Amino acid sequence: MSRLTALIIAGLVSAVLALCCYILSVNSGMTPPSAILAAGGAFLAVATLTILVLEYLR
Repeated sequence: MSRLTALIIAGLVSAVLALCCYILSVNSGMTPPSAILAAGGAFLAVATLTILVLEYLR
């Protein structure tokens, strides 16, 4: 698996999980700006962990 493929996979997985985090945050009563910050943090965390795992498996 090339590095570009790993980055694309990490980006897609992170985007999906960040969107889920945003939707759950808004439904639980957070204001939209706070939910965006939480989703951004989730995006960065998941992207970092996904890249680490994919590089380790490479």
